[in-house]
Amino acid sequence: MPDYTWKSLDAGIAELRRRAFERACLQQAIPPWDNVERDPEQNTEMARLDRFFDGVPGLFEPFRTMPGPEAFDPLKAQIVNAAQFLTTTQNAPSPVFELPGEPRVEYAGATTASDYLTDWSGRAARQFKTTYLDPLPIQLNGQFNLVSAGHRMMVAEAELWRMARDDVAQIVNGGINAIDQLSGFCDKNGWTVTLTTVAAIATIAAVPIAQAALPLAIVDGVASVAATLLKDDPPHTGTYHGNTAEKVIAEVGRALQDLADRINAQEAKIGLFLSNAAALLNGPHRGTFVPARPLLAETTASNYADDQHLGGVGRR
Repeated sequence: MPDYTWKSLDAGIAELRRRAFERACLQQAIPPWDNVERDPEQNTEMARLDRFFDGVPGLFEPFRTMPGPEAFDPLKAQIVNAAQFLTTTQNAPSPVFELPGEPRVEYAGATTASDYLTDWSGRAARQFKTTYLDPLPIQLNGQFNLVSAGHRMMVAEAELWRMARDDVAQIVNGGINAIDQLSGFCDKNGWTVTLTTVAAIATIAAVPIAQAALPLAIVDGVASVAATLLKDDPPHTGTYHGNTAEKVIAEVGRALQDLADRINAQEAKIGLFLSNAAALLNGPHRGTFVPARPLLAETTASNYADDQHLGGVGRR
């Protein structure tokens, strides 16, 4: 069994094309070697086969622009930085982050600020304490968990493209092996390719990301979770048949199309996951993650002492 990888893909494609052309000639009793006499009909058929197998590299062309797993490293680094910024003494950092810094103790000051506001009687002071400072630990925890889920999503995305590259190489190897299994004349032959490309996000989608236990699988903010949780697909094993070299190449094309369909299906799942995350942030559950603009933000030097804002110290 050949053992070409993504890094040696060009060599594998060239070998697939070479062996397929040679086997196709032999199946039609045409000597494919140089310096061998052939009759005109054989030369014509050999030229046709040569043109047909010239299309082999083009079958793989759409996959050459696939992103590499390393392309997601900058995004993962940004997410790690965001997680570091959101780390407090109350949330538990995910070990996958390997955060270099300590929790931000500044957030603990919210409790002290809240205590100070109890002495002010105005509406803005009371509102800032109850709707901004008091929920802040919950909101920070929700933001941290959302960032954590995003990091795991980027890891899953990078792994998806790594597996896709492996699957392309596996299809090349399977095609070469199938060609080698053909006899000089027409023969029945079948082989299997197991497509491993999968977006492993089921466990991410099911993990609660906020105090209210809202899973990212919620669609449009509706809490009917059971029907919307994303499931991981098992590896798909496809069986391909070809009793001539030309049919084997056609089946290689079918295997590549099956892989493209699988990649698109997995990317659609990731897109759904990200859409649901956006729906959480922009829908009715936004307050779980982001505080509303407080009335205190409208307080000025001229109105801070009225009852709608800070009011007076000690007045009730």
